[in-house]
Amino acid sequence: MRITIGIKVVDHKEEKSLEDPDNIIKVKEVQNAVIKNLNENDIKSIKTMNSMLPVIFGEVSKSGFEKLLKDKNVYSLEVETEVYITN
Repeated sequence: MRITIGIKVVDHKEEKSLEDPDNIIKVKEVQNAVIKNLNENDIKSIKTMNSMLPVIFGEVSKSGFEKLLKDKNVYSLEVETEVYITN
């Protein structure tokens, strides 16, 4: 299944922007930690965003999804769905 993984990185009480260089480094570190906990059968087609939205995009297996549910660095998991429009 294709999902978007939201990453816990920035303390929202802080005034720093996600585009702040220090926060971008922290986002990358947390993204790498999340990805490192998954094996090649757990996630494929990995893409990351480091600023504005600290997320990872990918296709995950059931076991990968279960691992992500337990990962303390994961803020949210959004399953992508296809929408069909008919006339």
